[in-house]
Amino acid sequence: MNGMTLPSRKPSITNFGDDEQEGSNMAPAGGFKPVLTDVQPDWLKAEVESDAPDGDQYLGDLEVDTDAIYIVCWDHMQPDGDRVRMTVNEILMADNLTLQTKPRKVRIDLNVGFNAVEILALNQGQSGPNTAAFEIFDDNNKLLKSNKWNLRTGSKANMVVVRNPQ
Repeated sequence: MNGMTLPSRKPSITNFGDDEQEGSNMAPAGGFKPVLTDVQPDWLKAEVESDAPDGDQYLGDLEVDTDAIYIVCWDHMQPDGDRVRMTVNEILMADNLTLQTKPRKVRIDLNVGFNAVEILALNQGQSGPNTAAFEIFDDNNKLLKSNKWNLRTGSKANMVVVRNPQ
């Protein structure tokens, strides 16, 4: 560089908050708070640290003699904003349903024969996974099934309901 030499300078490496070390002029009196590099926002932790298994969850088969069933569902853990979408035979029954402590009831009209019920986890709330307890009743208010699902975002709980001809 045009015959110019740079002055040699000894690097000053210091821990933040350690202003006792010689050559440290980076930390003001009292020092800096340490930088936490392993902290993730809660919304990211829910997606990454979920205990739910990967993939879909099969809830079983049901056989009924009624025209409809009712799926009653609620968040079985701490309500944290879990949302689901329910379809039957690829027809939307409930979209963006937020699970709460108070049970939500969805009426499902059935075709004679096989009915594919699918519940899609739209999210995992603030603390994954998407957790719901559910009960299924027939038109006569008879309890047919109860269970829970634990789903990651984008995973589905599937069930087949067979309606017998009357």
